[in-house]
Amino acid sequence: MSFTEFCLYFQKNWMIPQVSFEVQQLSNLRVDSYPYSNQQIFELLIETWFEIFSLPLQFSTKHQEYFLLFQLLERVDPHYFSHREVEAQIHTLSWIEEQKREILSKSLIQFIHGIRKYQEISSTLDLSVTRYHEFWSEVFLHEYAWEKIDFLIQLGANLYGSWEAFRVWYRFSEGREPLVTENSPEQWNQLCQQSSLKDQRYIEFCLQIFGGQTQIHSLPEQCGIIPNCNSCAMKRSCKYYSLLPAMKIKEKSIGELLETVLEIPRIQLERKLKMNLLQEIDFDQLEQLSKTEKNDLPLFRKLIYLFEICRRYNEKSLSFGVIFRSSSDIYEHFRFQLRNEKQELFILVILNNKNQYIEDVVITKGILNKSLAHPREIFGKAIEYRAASIICVHNHPSGNPQASPEDVKVTKRLIEVGKIVGIPVLDHVIIGKDCYLSFIDEGLM
Repeated sequence: MSFTEFCLYFQKNWMIPQVSFEVQQLSNLRVDSYPYSNQQIFELLIETWFEIFSLPLQFSTKHQEYFLLFQLLERVDPHYFSHREVEAQIHTLSWIEEQKREILSKSLIQFIHGIRKYQEISSTLDLSVTRYHEFWSEVFLHEYAWEKIDFLIQLGANLYGSWEAFRVWYRFSEGREPLVTENSPEQWNQLCQQSSLKDQRYIEFCLQIFGGQTQIHSLPEQCGIIPNCNSCAMKRSCKYYSLLPAMKIKEKSIGELLETVLEIPRIQLERKLKMNLLQEIDFDQLEQLSKTEKNDLPLFRKLIYLFEICRRYNEKSLSFGVIFRSSSDIYEHFRFQLRNEKQELFILVILNNKNQYIEDVVITKGILNKSLAHPREIFGKAIEYRAASIICVHNHPSGNPQASPEDVKVTKRLIEVGKIVGIPVLDHVIIGKDCYLSFIDEGLM
């Protein structure tokens, strides 16, 4: 199905007469195109970045540095200026995170460079026209491609900029979620501009509503972050719906799962969390961000609670009588409990005469990467629980499970004491980050 055929199919199945007038009125609420001064564009660019970074403008207006930032273009000479002038001014915005200050600095420097470059070519500069595509890609640092299109539309550029509309079409035609790349806005604009339909902008606006960006009381969100496929009038011809049974949850990346649960696009999550969600999430970094990123505190709190639920789910609950048959059984039980611990925990696993599980007890909790485990404390608990044998477990906060000389020394001493009191040490397992070491497997005991 071609893009034009898709639009006609969408018109037939969703754009019904009862709501079309309301939608049409909203689609006509577009910014009028008129010449902007360089200063006005500069101010709008700053406001756009504040919106992208979720920085409250009401709060920032209390700071004198904010007003000085808006006046920056008036104070520098675009034909001869130092980067340090811009960087120094932005550095005063200490209430903005350093990484965001760096992005803002690069963007404004590129903008001032662009004024100098293009005004030398043309005496009348209209930065909204599409021939300045390269210039605006540099101003928005290539990675904020959809934000760039939205910004140019505000300046009056005749472009199509709805990520939600693009996602609806991509799901329908390709059967999967689109990737947010620099080329995706270009692909969407090319499709819309080559369409033979006269009311293409109206169709894009309706797709935008269908995709969940603009809410209308009489129209429920249909194809948002979590698509409501079962009630969709277009599902019979939708490739995404036809492949739905094959979309197994285990095949989804962490980013896709979080995007679905939190109902926040993955690209926005990655920017807020400063990590690639296609890889493993750094829990320690997440906790640190929750202490510094006050604007996104509810998001970080949700994530920390979510990971704690996952940790408890993966921490297998043991009942009396369970038999540990190998070191891997020990690892599978304790790995999620210990993998993110910042201090060493020494745990005693107590077994009866049939090697059945009785209890596990935390003996010591060390400071940073040092744990003190004395035989008196270990065998005191073993005798208290009438243990027939024991297994020792502890973690290395560094993530490396290799046994240290101190680990080997302590283990040998425990084995000797175990022989004296008649409670043998069956194994000593060290838990690292997604790996472990067993003394018995390695021939260390």
